[in-house]
Amino acid sequence: MVVHFCSVCKKPSVQSCSLCYRAYYCSKEHQIQDWKKGHKNNCAPFKIAINEVLGRHLISTCDIPEGSVILQRKPLVICPKIVSLLLCLGCHKKLNNGDLNACSKCNWPVCGMGCENTELHKDECELLSQNNIRPQINLGSPKQSCYALIAPLRSLLLKEKSKSKFEALMNMQSNLENHRDSALYLALKQNIVPIIIDKLKIDTNEEEILTICSIFDTNAFDVRDSKGLVNVRALYSTVSLISHDCKQNTRHYYIDDDFEIHVSATIPIKKGEIITTSYTQTLWGTILRRKHLKQFKNFDCTCNRCKDPTEFGLYVGSIYCSSCRENDKSNCCPKMISTDSINSNANFKCENCDHVIAAKQVHWGNEALRNEILSLNKSDPKSFEAFLEKYKDVLHSTNTHVLEVKYALSQMYGNLNGYNICDIADDLVERKITLCHELLEVADILCPGSSRFRGSLLYDLQAAMVVQTRRSYEQEKITKQAASERLLEAVTILQESAKILSVEPDMKDLLEKRLETLSNYLDLD
Repeated sequence: MVVHFCSVCKKPSVQSCSLCYRAYYCSKEHQIQDWKKGHKNNCAPFKIAINEVLGRHLISTCDIPEGSVILQRKPLVICPKIVSLLLCLGCHKKLNNGDLNACSKCNWPVCGMGCENTELHKDECELLSQNNIRPQINLGSPKQSCYALIAPLRSLLLKEKSKSKFEALMNMQSNLENHRDSALYLALKQNIVPIIIDKLKIDTNEEEILTICSIFDTNAFDVRDSKGLVNVRALYSTVSLISHDCKQNTRHYYIDDDFEIHVSATIPIKKGEIITTSYTQTLWGTILRRKHLKQFKNFDCTCNRCKDPTEFGLYVGSIYCSSCRENDKSNCCPKMISTDSINSNANFKCENCDHVIAAKQVHWGNEALRNEILSLNKSDPKSFEAFLEKYKDVLHSTNTHVLEVKYALSQMYGNLNGYNICDIADDLVERKITLCHELLEVADILCPGSSRFRGSLLYDLQAAMVVQTRRSYEQEKITKQAASERLLEAVTILQESAKILSVEPDMKDLLEKRLETLSNYLDLD
């Protein structure tokens, strides 16, 4: 356990500044004293603002350098998703049927005795066991609906355990009126509300329970670990106020087993600028991004990327004009763009001629292509390459579907079973390098700076460059000096990747080992 000390008297302290969470105090008096002494000027680099479009949001109060941590918060509540894979209620790691253990008290899934006695599970365990509320688990199904109870239950338990956390939770935005009549909320009303009120006898009501569920749907962050063992959601105070933008200026990552969130700047943020994150996927086109945000976050995005029918010149949501394409097979063939990119019903029109496509046709085409990509053999890169070849006269090089397939290929080559980076043929190593360069050009426009997307691409790029250089030197295709220069370039790329990714605990050791190995490669003798 980390011990913190009062900023004034240096005694062990547990109370922190409620805005920056970086300064600790043993008493309110010392907090006031330190605030006047100078903490006011060194507190959080943001303030809460409000306007009619964004509501409450965060703006910077000073220039924030790239890579700086803007805020960090421990979760108010962390819990399984409404429908979840089998997981432990103590550590949240996924469970296989063969690993399934039942808590000796409440009978809900846990890893073992250590997890059933965790602080997180203790209170709910007592309540569930006392009232004999046992999970209905269907081992024939990959996902379980019984976990829908846990989020509102853990939230309501904060009423007695930590009133300040419960108040912070309930102050978050809820879009219950947009959810109330949905099939999901009708099911929650019918199945979860009676358990909490009638069986668990918690002092609450239907409106409060459904509001909590809606707060999760509106504000929760998906929490995952790099090994794929954890996939849950959590609420964080203040972090939920960060505005969405399809070209965000921050990223977030999680620290330690309690999943403390850290939000850092991916690019320099000037004083007075809005601090933003993204609730959607970078490589999606505007139609799909806005549809996703409307469906799951209940707002219509009008950021600069969404308002630009060319998406900063990348035309991610566009296709070639079939009329012009008949006369011009070059890569610069005119494209179909939306006549009103923030209107999902707007037609698409060619930039060069009068050819028009109805919005419904574009939507249908996108859906068909997405389904086709989903059906591709994930263990066979050839099927993904065949997709690109099949649609090369319809989809340009930075179309959303092309980008997703290219990104999948960049991950397959070098990592997929049978396609290890040290084993694949020279032409596939070259293909991986080309894909990484193409995707980095996109990343530099849509998510520049210290974004995880860029960091991961740089990490893959340097690995392929090292293999290619070693092979070229051993085959006497390049001189020792040329090989050394290329390896030095790979070191520089890896150092940039490490600067981006090493803040994540599970990446630090891996990157240090990779840098050490790559440094040894510089000796080609």
